[in-house]
Amino acid sequence: MVVKGNAKFGGKSGILPEPRQIFKQPFKKYNYKKEIDTGYAKDIQHPKGTTRDLILPKVFSIDQRLKKSAAEPKKKYDDLSKLPIAQQYKIKNAELRRKFLKESYIKEANRLDKQEKLHEKIELLNKEKEAEALLHESTEADLLTAPTVESYLNGPLIRPRTEEEIELLQMKRRANYLNEKLKVQNDKAIKLFELYNSSSNFAITDEALEVKVENAFSEKTLKELLSSLNNESSFININSENNLNNTIKNIIVGKNERGPTYSKVEDTLSGFQEDIIKSANELKFLKETQAIKELQEKEKILKESN
Repeated sequence: MVVKGNAKFGGKSGILPEPRQIFKQPFKKYNYKKEIDTGYAKDIQHPKGTTRDLILPKVFSIDQRLKKSAAEPKKKYDDLSKLPIAQQYKIKNAELRRKFLKESYIKEANRLDKQEKLHEKIELLNKEKEAEALLHESTEADLLTAPTVESYLNGPLIRPRTEEEIELLQMKRRANYLNEKLKVQNDKAIKLFELYNSSSNFAITDEALEVKVENAFSEKTLKELLSSLNNESSFININSENNLNNTIKNIIVGKNERGPTYSKVEDTLSGFQEDIIKSANELKFLKETQAIKELQEKEKILKESN
């Protein structure tokens, strides 16, 4: 038999509302704990009319609820048969309501107690499982087995470091820092020692400076410089001031290593050499075009003579 519509759900349609709580206030005392990172900070003043302490809800027991909502009637009748039927119905109906309300309150209280005990039991089991997991030693099969999807979902992707590993890592970082610092200090000490050894040749007075300058520009020194040049420069007259300046300039530029002369470097920097190359290329192009024209004229004359 094919069933359609709300008949599939026993004739019920629509969305059922959420069940309302019978006890909007606690019926017994609970151990409330303030949540972490809530409330006002130490240096911040709380608003007027409020408190920094946790406000606990007022306890409203079952007996207090019954006295407020379903209190016993002040007037009691010994024989209800003497009363009218309508009044008898109202009295019996009120008594049934009080009875059912009391039973519902007691059942709800028992249900909440069972639910609380169940939550406590589940939390205790979870703590025991966590403690066992910490004490669990991984076997060889666990170490050689690839991680599963469940392990990624249940735990972190990376195992957090233990306190011993963190302490060891800090010690390694400290040791690396001290080694680098020692290396820098050793380099500084070596350079300082080399500077101290070479300071014996420094000219620290005016007289010593004059002696070193005279030795650097003496005739013997200049002859040694000229001997290191190529054959072209070896015939330069030392007595000529211009030749002497050019020789020194060539030595500075790099003539000792058979590099370009000072005049070539100067021409390159000033752009004179580029102008010469440009003019030479233009002259070469003109000569080539002129030769092509002459060749074409000769070929024309030969064709006409034939």
